[in-house]
Amino acid sequence: MFKPVAMTPWVTTVQIPVASLRPFSLFSYRTATIRVMQEPTSFYAARCLPKFTAIALSLPLLCTGCIERYITITSQPDGALVYLNDDEVGRTPLTVPFTFYGTYDVRLEADGYKPLWTKQGAQAPWWDTIGVDLIAEAVPNAESHIKWHFTMELQGPVVESALVDRARQMRALVHADDAP
Repeated sequence: MFKPVAMTPWVTTVQIPVASLRPFSLFSYRTATIRVMQEPTSFYAARCLPKFTAIALSLPLLCTGCIERYITITSQPDGALVYLNDDEVGRTPLTVPFTFYGTYDVRLEADGYKPLWTKQGAQAPWWDTIGVDLIAEAVPNAESHIKWHFTMELQGPVVESALVDRARQMRALVHADDAP
């Protein structure tokens, strides 16, 4: 886990794997390089160096956490196409990562059903509020999981004669606007 990179009689450089602090990069790691001064026979080496080394080596434990935020969207019927803030994210049921809490524009479309446009809120849990989130970020594998379910209405049968009448009305309106 800890890999000595360079050693001299006075300085040891150690590389420690540290989890990346970028959101949703659970499997990417960076290394932190720590230089530890060593004086073999001094008061510093006997008293301070072990404490400093213990603190330096425990640093990766404080940097490993990152809150994973997910929204799970289900619908009746399954397989509806989902748009969040006008970005297509997939078909239901699905789970998508998100970064910010707040209000999202949600649109669902499915064949044979009326399109559904709505706004849905993603509220932060109490432990992900300002101040408390500093401690929550340090907890490994912390998750905020929000679940939304939508029921879509069946689209009524299309009456062909009504559709043709409506087209004629629209054509009449367009031609009325073209007349001088």
